[in-house]
Amino acid sequence: MKKMVVALTSAALLMGCTAGTIKASNGEINQKSIVNATHQSKLMSFSDVSPSYWAYKEITYLLENDIAEALSGTKFAPNDNITRGHAARMLAKALKLDIHDPKYKDVDFPDVPKTHPDYGYIKAVVNEQIFKGQNDGEFGINNPLTRAQMAKVLVETFDLRGDYPMNFKDVGSEHWAYQYIDKLAASEVTNGYHDLTYKPNNLVTRAQMAAFVYRAIKGSPFDDPNIMNYFGGFGPYTQGQKIIKNGVLLFGEYGKYENYLPSDKLNPYINRQIYQVTKSLLDPNFYVTTQYEEVADFGKRVRIAFGRTAAGNAMGNYRFAYFLNEDRYMNYGKKPLKSFSDKPIIMLDIRSLWFDYNKMDKKTFTEPIYTQKLKDSLIALFPNGVDIYNFILAKYIEYHPNKELLETKRIGNIQLDILTSGHRLVVYFTYL
Repeated sequence: MKKMVVALTSAALLMGCTAGTIKASNGEINQKSIVNATHQSKLMSFSDVSPSYWAYKEITYLLENDIAEALSGTKFAPNDNITRGHAARMLAKALKLDIHDPKYKDVDFPDVPKTHPDYGYIKAVVNEQIFKGQNDGEFGINNPLTRAQMAKVLVETFDLRGDYPMNFKDVGSEHWAYQYIDKLAASEVTNGYHDLTYKPNNLVTRAQMAAFVYRAIKGSPFDDPNIMNYFGGFGPYTQGQKIIKNGVLLFGEYGKYENYLPSDKLNPYINRQIYQVTKSLLDPNFYVTTQYEEVADFGKRVRIAFGRTAAGNAMGNYRFAYFLNEDRYMNYGKKPLKSFSDKPIIMLDIRSLWFDYNKMDKKTFTEPIYTQKLKDSLIALFPNGVDIYNFILAKYIEYHPNKELLETKRIGNIQLDILTSGHRLVVYFTYL
């Protein structure tokens, strides 16, 4: 049964963006711990969610729209898992369900008496066929949800559709939640972990839940009607078409190939990486070029460039760019050092982060947005993205101005081979 989502002062919904979200799980929390809605509406922020917290934007948005609530006082408890009861309450509030609607029939669960503060929310979501009781007859109000269970709840809630063209390593077609997880990924609610797993038995924290709900309400960032002003290069594309289809970025060139998904034989993570890195770089004040190329000395590859303009990216005047090879390893020409890998598959070319040479001792950048975007993209690319970013940035500072640098470094299961070329710093990545 398709559920109708009521607009939440969200422009994305008004523009017809896809709704989707993801449910999470948690250990037991006192059923009376959620403060009442009257008090919640007065809260402007949560005391345990700082502006630097990874999900601050998402949690704050849900608070402002009366979806996220404190568990105690002014605390959201972002790292706690979410219970079935609190998940039901959050979804009911996200959908703006009228819990007093007489069309909702009473429900009878031993663990949810009519006096329970969440009874109305649970009654509403059960009647809307979002949730149902457990095999033991109880609702399981204090039980956590697994990611697999969450996928089912969200697909049923928002009528999510699509067919994700990639497979998660730990979710075979025989898994009971396979179709739900597939639709969840196709709807861009999630695309799993860096290692191409979904981890269906993992529990979801309240912060993760908030992030999934936020994405569901806002829709795909690629659905912005103005996106062509700051993103391009993938083709073929005409105004009005969806850029992302079933959760992946497809490429094309008129008369040559259409709706092409790069092969994952050399790099099994390539399509997830293309999507995640591109998404992390999107910004209306800059330009991202994600282009499929065939270059004589390098083979087939995808270039993701971040800079000020489309023309600048095309001419190589980007701030930095990633090159993800599809059918052959990177070609350095003559190997700079014996320690350099023979099988690099990703290259990062840093042209300019606008380092302020007058403040070298303070490691100051005149345009911090460039270093932040570099960090965001490396986090999107690798599980150890923060460590890789810190190492690369230190080397970028070290070699300036025009200092020769050749170095190999292992971080996690990634080998980084670094060299300099004029004002450029180039990093080759190899999976070990």
